[in-house]
Amino acid sequence: MSDQTLMTEIMDRLVKLTDPADLAKIQDTAYNRKRDLKRSNAAVETATWEVGNEVQIIPEQRHRKPWQAVGKIKKINRVNMVVDFGNGMVYNVPKTMLVRAE
Repeated sequence: MSDQTLMTEIMDRLVKLTDPADLAKIQDTAYNRKRDLKRSNAAVETATWEVGNEVQIIPEQRHRKPWQAVGKIKKINRVNMVVDFGNGMVYNVPKTMLVRAE
């Protein structure tokens, strides 16, 4: 069964639910699954990154500071990276919000 077929089937069943507690449980599970997938994908993607590499905030998050700035990795933690964007701007940024500089 493809992801699209599975999603359609799940959506059909969701529409028929009437208990708000069940829907809240489904929402919480979906949120946690999405977070875990983002973290595991980011861990794989950033596994080869090293201190000194240039990075940027992902396009979906560029409304946040620092806007489209290119920074250098100063430290790599398990979930976050310490990034120096220059001019004294050093941020602790989640790996899921970073991409290699364009």
